Amino acid sequence: MYFDEIKYCNLFYSGVNTDYLSEVAVYDDFRAGVMKPEEFINLIDYRVHNLNIKGGEAKNNYKLIIFTSVQKLDTIYRNVDNYERREQWIRRINLIDLYPPERVHIGGLPVGYRTSFNNFDSYSLENNDGSHTIIDLIDN
Repeated sequence: MYFDEIKYCNLFYSGVNTDYLSEVAVYDDFRAGVMKPEEFINLIDYRVHNLNIKGGEAKNNYKLIIFTSVQKLDTIYRNVDNYERREQWIRRINLIDLYPPERVHIGGLPVGYRTSFNNFDSYSLENNDGSHTIIDLIDN
């Protein structure tokens, strides 16, 4: 199976093969800062859009576009003013989340898991000499 490994930089797509039409594209290491939300929506849209490539245009005939990213889905374009704009592209995405739980302690629960302990502002440890050390959990 052939696929195009595409990138978007300075208003142009690279990696788009115009000699044969690939049905699959891979955008490795996507970061939302490289393109405006409107461009992202056009890239993943069901309709065929023209992709701006150096020296011309290419039709976006991709039936599947795979994105890898260090950004979690809920952080991509989160500052967009119009909520509906996010809805437009979120409904087009099938997320395969390969992120493990944040960090897991010996008990198996992710760090930040809500327990009674998480509700404390501080806690006290008794030292070997009988004195106490106060651990402040609130960042000042």
